[in-house]
Amino acid sequence: MYRISWGGSLLLALFCVASVSLPAELLAAEPTPGPPPHLTPVVPPQAYGPIAPIIEEDARTTIRTRFQAKLPELKRQLADSLRTHRVPATPRPTTDTARTLLVDPSLVLTTDVMTPDGRLLAQAGDHLNPLTTIPLLRTYLVLNAADPRQLAWAARELASVPGRLTTVLLTEGRFEQAASHFAPNTPVYPAPPDLFARFPIDSVPVRLSRAGDQLRIDLIPEAELK
Repeated sequence: MYRISWGGSLLLALFCVASVSLPAELLAAEPTPGPPPHLTPVVPPQAYGPIAPIIEEDARTTIRTRFQAKLPELKRQLADSLRTHRVPATPRPTTDTARTLLVDPSLVLTTDVMTPDGRLLAQAGDHLNPLTTIPLLRTYLVLNAADPRQLAWAARELASVPGRLTTVLLTEGRFEQAASHFAPNTPVYPAPPDLFARFPIDSVPVRLSRAGDQLRIDLIPEAELK
């Protein structure tokens, strides 16, 4: 038995290769000219295979389309809710006496008012009037929509000054009942309870407007409701 080491194996392989002779026609052959080989383009690192066009609809378009389809139903639901919604009652009686009150809405600051960057806007003890910084451009009619006389009075008020910006605030009644008496674009809202807590309004209907730097409160008597 013969033992062949790794070194002997390598020498034996070289000997076998050297002992093989190639045909002469293969050695004398030259490469045949032909078309250049097809080269596969280098794919950028960020691409992973072929890119297909997006066939899904844009999400914003989908949302807009679905909303437009749902809008008529939402409008019907809103109209139904307005027909059945009743303003939380803030009852106020009527009055027999016409009165006009002038209220100064100024307040006295108890602390300094600073901007976020530390700039002083007003000092503690200063008197500030909101009407001088936030102009009151609207007239407000406060009334009980459950009283047909007050609705008729408010309709006359709106018709008397067509171009005046007016908002109707309800102490009682239904929105639909009130809105049917006014122009379609007349804003109608519930009267906020703070209105009666901050100002001496003890009867309705009431007309609120600005008189210089003061708030004018006209308490309407029953004689004007007939």
